Amino acid sequence: MKVKILPRKNLHNPQIDSYTQAIERGMRSQHVVRAEEGWAVKKASAAKPSKVFSTQREAVSYGRNIASKEQSALFVHGKNGRIRERSYYGKDTFPPKGK
Repeated sequence: MKVKILPRKNLHNPQIDSYTQAIERGMRSQHVVRAEEGWAVKKASAAKPSKVFSTQREAVSYGRNIASKEQSALFVHGKNGRIRERSYYGKDTFPPKGK
């Protein structure tokens, strides 16, 4: 019998925490990531990027437009792949209690 080992949550990484919280809240997300041809804007669950740009600045601008139209989150990754910026657009689906 094979046992599937699940990845352990890294509770001390704020990047993983913010991404996990967005997913748990049901929020869709766009990601600006490094691509062979430059920088790509990619939906979190998509296999292929929406569009590829020569500069990160162009990709971030395009990603912001999509995120604001879809009322989703935007995660900008650096050259090393780590999230360096995150923005949330639209209504939060999980407001704090008492507010």
